[in-house]
Amino acid sequence: MIEIKKEDLLKDSVDYEDYSENICSLSIEELREEGLIKCGGCSGCSCSKVKCGSCDKK
Repeated sequence: MIEIKKEDLLKDSVDYEDYSENICSLSIEELREEGLIKCGGCSGCSCSKVKCGSCDKK
């Protein structure tokens, strides 16, 4: 039976670069376009001045 030590396995494997996190900040309008949110902006902090019918914020 072949015995493989953990240290040998790690040394003989391909070296991988550390990955970086891909972070993307979308605006409320972009989130709506992608279908990630149905409403937003009716709290007065966005460019949307029309309150949507499904939101219960006042």
